[in-house]
Amino acid sequence: MQDPKNYMWTRASQIIYEGAQNPHVQTAATLAAGAVAWKALDVWDTYKQADIAQLDREVESAQREKDREVESAQREKDRQVESAQREKDRQAENLRSEKDRQFEAAEREKDRQAENLRSEKALQAEAVQRQLDREHSLQVIREQVAAEAKK
Repeated sequence: MQDPKNYMWTRASQIIYEGAQNPHVQTAATLAAGAVAWKALDVWDTYKQADIAQLDREVESAQREKDREVESAQREKDRQVESAQREKDRQAENLRSEKDRQFEAAEREKDRQAENLRSEKALQAEAVQRQLDREHSLQVIREQVAAEAKK
């Protein structure tokens, strides 16, 4: 008697061989192999698209991060420029204020000196007027004394 395992494999080999000779089986096997290959390509394409999509997301994420860093650097640069401009404007305003204070102080000093000069001239004019008044008074007194001496 034959070994059942060996018989099974022999019988399976014979069925496969006969099936391989049958054009209908060949067609069905070809279609099945094509369908399996098509499905394998579809699965491969799906995975490939998922990989591409993941890479695209990673590239976009890296680009967004780079853009954020560039924008942040630009904002910092703008802040520094604005700060420098504010400091420059503040210094210019301080300089203008100091010049204005100096000009006003010079004007006040000039006005004070002019007022002192006017006061001095007024005092001199008063002194001259008092001197004239005294001389006139003396002249009047002399004339009165002379007129009384003649009487």
